[in-house]
Amino acid sequence: MTQAESKGGRVKGIGFIGTLNLVRGLVERGVMSSDALSARLSGAALELLEEKVEPSLWYSLTAVDELTKIVVEFIGDGDPRYLRELGRGSLSGLLERDSFRNLIDGASKQKGREGQSLVGLASLIYDFGEWHFDGEDLGDFTLTATDVALLPELARETIAGFIQTLVEHCTGERVDLESTRPEPDRIQFRATSARTN
Repeated sequence: MTQAESKGGRVKGIGFIGTLNLVRGLVERGVMSSDALSARLSGAALELLEEKVEPSLWYSLTAVDELTKIVVEFIGDGDPRYLRELGRGSLSGLLERDSFRNLIDGASKQKGREGQSLVGLASLIYDFGEWHFDGEDLGDFTLTATDVALLPELARETIAGFIQTLVEHCTGERVDLESTRPEPDRIQFRATSARTN
């Protein structure tokens, strides 16, 4: 049993509050009834909808994935690429908080250490996996996650949007970001400056 399996795969509240609010909004607007949600979600996912989620606490990744599937179906018209926009929006919301923006801005000014900031952030949000940065700067790099078989495929798209927006915030330039899963337990995010493409 790997470390990830023994922990069951968890994500910090900061990594899915946007998804949670979208599902709550579906119920509030009458797009989906509470009964319909109850029929589709596990007890753990339903508990997330009912409780106050704290950004710094750990939650079940499986339960979060259930909520994400609801968002893709009812808001993203069944297209998982919608989640990239969700990831972008999640980071934009976090950057409105002075404490988070100051943390990111401070890290981005440490020349030669920008990549370690990405690795550190990923390690803060997920309690499994190893993250490695390969590149000279944030304009051209590969971020690789290994031992991430527990990471749902839908989460990969959300993370890609999050990373792309973070890099664009730090560099002030548009970047293209490609996300692939060459193996079940390995994910790669490849970023290049939009100027060079």
